[in-house]
Amino acid sequence: MHLKACVTRLWKPRCSLDIYTRENGYFFFKFGSKDECNRVLQAGPWLFDGRLIIIKHCSPDSGLERDVLTSAPVWIRFPALHLKYWSQTILSKIASLVGVPLYMDKATTQFERLAYARNFVEISAKNHLPKCVLLEIEGGRQSQN
Repeated sequence: MHLKACVTRLWKPRCSLDIYTRENGYFFFKFGSKDECNRVLQAGPWLFDGRLIIIKHCSPDSGLERDVLTSAPVWIRFPALHLKYWSQTILSKIASLVGVPLYMDKATTQFERLAYARNFVEISAKNHLPKCVLLEIEGGRQSQN
């Protein structure tokens, strides 16, 4: 199967990976470990044959019918943030100005890369995205991201 070869090459899974297909264009990926599933989710975005793969956790309420896409999970970057904003709580609040924060990448949460913060956010298809977020720093200075 072409998809399995592609995601195996991209994800380099460290455990078993099963793929179940649906005739409506959905695929279900079953990982042998929760940690491996989270690693793949956090490392995206992923492309398959030049198309974005939208990956979401399944829940017991997840249906098998094809829903109209009303929102999409996307990675957003906040470049050149002042160090006062580098806490998970503040970064989540900033991300909530754009959408619903889902999680941050490891380099952001562990302060391994300070050039930008990266958050995974669920964005509604109905809302317009801001071009920048204006933040006020103590003392009246402003920061645009």
